[in-house]
Amino acid sequence: MRKVKTSAFFPVLFACVFFVFVGCSSTNVNTVSAPLCVEYEAELEPDLKIGGDISGTSEVDILFWHFAIGMDSKYADGVSYGIPETRTGILDFLPDAPVKKLKAAAVYKAITEGNADVIIGPRYRAEVTNDFGIYKHVRVTVEGKAGNVTNISQIKD
Repeated sequence: MRKVKTSAFFPVLFACVFFVFVGCSSTNVNTVSAPLCVEYEAELEPDLKIGGDISGTSEVDILFWHFAIGMDSKYADGVSYGIPETRTGILDFLPDAPVKKLKAAAVYKAITEGNADVIIGPRYRAEVTNDFGIYKHVRVTVEGKAGNVTNISQIKD
Protein backbone atom coordinates (compact mmCIF):
# COMPACT_ATOMS: atom_id res chain seq x y z
CA MET A 1 0.00 0.00 0.00
CA ARG A 2 1.04 3.44 -0.77
CA LYS A 3 1.16 6.00 2.00
CA VAL A 4 -0.34 9.44 1.27
CA LYS A 5 1.55 12.43 2.55
CA THR A 6 -0.77 14.34 4.83
CA SER A 7 1.61 17.12 5.68
CA ALA A 8 0.59 19.24 2.64
CA PHE A 9 -3.05 18.12 2.46
CA PHE A 10 -4.34 19.57 5.74
CA PRO A 11 -2.94 23.11 5.30
CA VAL A 12 -4.47 23.34 1.81
CA LEU A 13 -7.80 22.02 3.08
CA PHE A 14 -7.72 24.47 6.00
CA ALA A 15 -6.96 27.40 3.66
CA CYS A 16 -9.85 26.46 1.34
CA VAL A 17 -12.32 26.15 4.21
CA PHE A 18 -11.02 29.40 5.73
CA PHE A 19 -11.51 31.40 2.50
CA VAL A 20 -14.96 29.94 1.88
CA PHE A 21 -16.28 30.92 5.29
CA VAL A 22 -14.36 34.15 5.85
CA GLY A 23 -13.85 35.48 2.31
CA CYS A 24 -17.47 36.57 1.77
CA SER A 25 -19.14 38.54 4.48
CA SER A 26 -21.94 41.05 4.75
CA THR A 27 -22.89 43.51 7.43
CA ASN A 28 -26.37 44.70 8.30
CA VAL A 29 -26.85 47.46 10.84
CA ASN A 30 -30.40 47.88 12.06
CA THR A 31 -31.73 50.81 14.05
CA VAL A 32 -35.09 51.49 15.54
CA SER A 33 -36.87 54.24 13.66
CA ALA A 34 -40.26 55.81 13.39
CA PRO A 35 -41.73 57.50 10.35
CA LEU A 36 -41.90 61.25 10.35
CA CYS A 37 -45.17 62.42 8.84
CA VAL A 38 -45.62 66.10 8.18
CA GLU A 39 -48.86 67.24 6.61
CA TYR A 40 -49.29 70.65 5.07
CA GLU A 41 -52.36 71.83 3.25
CA ALA A 42 -52.29 74.83 0.98
CA GLU A 43 -55.33 76.11 -0.84
CA LEU A 44 -53.89 76.79 -4.28
CA GLU A 45 -55.59 77.16 -7.63
CA PRO A 46 -53.65 76.77 -10.87
CA ASP A 47 -54.56 78.58 -14.07
CA LEU A 48 -54.18 76.18 -16.96
CA LYS A 49 -53.92 76.92 -20.65
CA ILE A 50 -55.23 73.92 -22.55
CA GLY A 51 -53.45 73.26 -25.84
CA GLY A 52 -53.75 70.69 -28.57
CA ASP A 53 -53.52 66.93 -28.58
CA ILE A 54 -50.28 65.30 -27.40
CA SER A 55 -49.21 61.69 -27.26
CA GLY A 56 -46.21 59.62 -26.25
CA THR A 57 -45.25 55.99 -26.73
CA SER A 58 -42.84 53.76 -24.86
CA GLU A 59 -42.07 50.13 -25.58
CA VAL A 60 -39.97 47.28 -24.28
CA ASP A 61 -39.10 43.68 -25.15
CA ILE A 62 -39.33 41.12 -22.33
CA LEU A 63 -37.46 37.82 -22.45
CA PHE A 64 -38.30 34.87 -20.21
CA TRP A 65 -40.97 36.90 -18.35
CA HIS A 66 -38.36 38.95 -16.50
CA PHE A 67 -35.55 40.51 -18.55
CA ALA A 68 -36.52 43.88 -20.03
CA ILE A 69 -34.57 44.96 -23.12
CA GLY A 70 -34.75 48.47 -24.54
CA MET A 71 -36.39 50.19 -21.55
CA ASP A 72 -36.42 54.00 -21.59
CA SER A 73 -34.27 55.80 -19.04
CA LYS A 74 -36.34 58.96 -18.48
CA TYR A 75 -39.64 58.90 -16.58
CA ALA A 76 -42.27 61.28 -15.25
CA ASP A 77 -43.28 61.10 -11.57
CA GLY A 78 -46.84 60.93 -10.30
CA VAL A 79 -48.30 59.20 -13.34
CA SER A 80 -51.13 57.46 -11.46
CA TYR A 81 -52.95 60.79 -10.94
CA GLY A 82 -54.19 59.68 -7.52
CA ILE A 83 -55.78 56.46 -8.78
CA PRO A 84 -54.68 53.30 -6.98
CA GLU A 85 -52.42 51.14 -9.13
CA THR A 86 -54.20 47.94 -10.12
CA ARG A 87 -53.36 45.42 -12.79
CA THR A 88 -56.36 44.29 -14.78
CA GLY A 89 -57.09 42.76 -18.14
CA ILE A 90 -54.26 41.87 -20.49
CA LEU A 91 -51.57 42.93 -18.02
CA ASP A 92 -52.44 40.39 -15.29
CA PHE A 93 -50.19 37.65 -16.66
CA LEU A 94 -47.01 39.77 -16.65
CA PRO A 95 -45.17 39.13 -13.39
CA ASP A 96 -43.88 42.44 -12.08
CA ALA A 97 -44.62 43.98 -15.45
CA PRO A 98 -42.76 47.14 -16.40
CA VAL A 99 -46.05 48.72 -17.49
CA LYS A 100 -45.88 51.29 -14.69
CA LYS A 101 -42.46 52.40 -15.94
CA LEU A 102 -43.69 52.34 -19.53
CA LYS A 103 -46.62 54.59 -18.59
CA ALA A 104 -44.25 57.01 -16.87
CA ALA A 105 -41.87 56.99 -19.86
CA ALA A 106 -44.74 57.57 -22.30
CA VAL A 107 -45.96 60.53 -20.22
CA TYR A 108 -42.43 61.96 -20.11
CA LYS A 109 -42.15 61.73 -23.89
CA ALA A 110 -45.59 63.30 -24.43
CA ILE A 111 -44.89 66.18 -22.05
CA THR A 112 -41.40 66.96 -23.35
CA GLU A 113 -42.28 66.65 -27.04
CA GLY A 114 -45.53 68.60 -26.60
CA ASN A 115 -43.99 71.34 -24.38
CA ALA A 116 -46.65 70.75 -21.73
CA ASP A 117 -46.68 70.81 -17.93
CA VAL A 118 -49.49 68.27 -17.49
CA ILE A 119 -51.64 65.97 -19.60
CA ILE A 120 -55.34 66.76 -19.35
CA GLY A 121 -57.50 63.62 -19.49
CA PRO A 122 -54.76 61.05 -20.16
CA ARG A 123 -55.84 57.86 -21.92
CA TYR A 124 -53.50 54.88 -21.84
CA ARG A 125 -53.41 52.04 -24.36
CA ALA A 126 -51.31 48.96 -23.66
CA GLU A 127 -50.55 46.49 -26.41
CA VAL A 128 -48.89 43.16 -25.64
CA THR A 129 -47.51 40.85 -28.33
CA ASN A 130 -46.80 37.37 -27.04
CA ASP A 131 -44.56 35.14 -29.17
CA PHE A 132 -43.97 31.55 -28.07
CA GLY A 133 -44.45 32.39 -24.39
CA ILE A 134 -40.83 33.39 -23.79
CA TYR A 135 -40.86 36.73 -25.60
CA LYS A 136 -43.24 39.64 -25.11
CA HIS A 137 -43.31 43.05 -26.74
CA VAL A 138 -45.16 45.63 -24.63
CA ARG A 139 -46.09 49.07 -26.00
CA VAL A 140 -47.85 51.74 -23.94
CA THR A 141 -49.26 54.89 -25.57
CA VAL A 142 -50.70 57.88 -23.72
CA GLU A 143 -52.90 60.49 -25.39
CA GLY A 144 -54.51 63.62 -24.05
CA LYS A 145 -54.58 67.41 -24.19
CA ALA A 146 -51.54 69.54 -23.40
CA GLY A 147 -51.90 71.65 -20.28
CA ASN A 148 -49.59 74.52 -19.38
CA VAL A 149 -49.67 76.20 -15.96
CA THR A 150 -49.80 79.97 -16.49
CA ASN A 151 -50.31 81.07 -12.88
CA ILE A 152 -50.76 79.59 -9.42
CA SER A 153 -52.75 81.67 -6.97
CA GLN A 154 -53.74 81.11 -3.37
CA ILE A 155 -57.44 80.77 -2.66
CA LYS A 156 -58.54 83.48 -0.25
CA ASP A 157 -61.11 82.71 2.43
